[in-house]
Amino acid sequence: MELKSFDTSNWENGIELVIKDLEGKDTDVVFKIKYLESSAGKKARLDYGRKIMALKEEGKELSEVTNQDDFLELLIALIVDFKGLKENGKEVKFSKEKCLEILKAYPFITSQIDVAVGNSKLFFFFLKRVYYYMLNNLVIIGLHLIKLRSQDMKVLLLNFLK
Repeated sequence: MELKSFDTSNWENGIELVIKDLEGKDTDVVFKIKYLESSAGKKARLDYGRKIMALKEEGKELSEVTNQDDFLELLIALIVDFKGLKENGKEVKFSKEKCLEILKAYPFITSQIDVAVGNSKLFFFFLKRVYYYMLNNLVIIGLHLIKLRSQDMKVLLLNFLK
């Protein structure tokens, strides 16, 4: 086996994730993301863990200390850049603040990034093409299930991933 098949440099350098539209087709929107196990991902998870521990020491329940913004901060730490986004006909420039706005306003984009950052197979050179195909099909399957209640959709997707 070629040693290059074990190359994890993309974990730190990042990969380009093509965002799908609501029909599962590629768009011209691309997010450059790092892997969850990259140094940026490890630092973000460590910071989040420290924050939770500090709040727990203050006597707060876990449900009080975990929220959507904390989750989004973790994702934003792994986003290096984006391109192809327009607002009122003008190209949107990358910033961490703009990422937060986008991820809050467009959960369909957020969910694609969330799936990708934790997926090591996307970050390996030789497996990338095959896995993009599999991820694309999963997104399409997920789109067809959107009409179902969210709990039913979650169960079906979890069973599919087993």
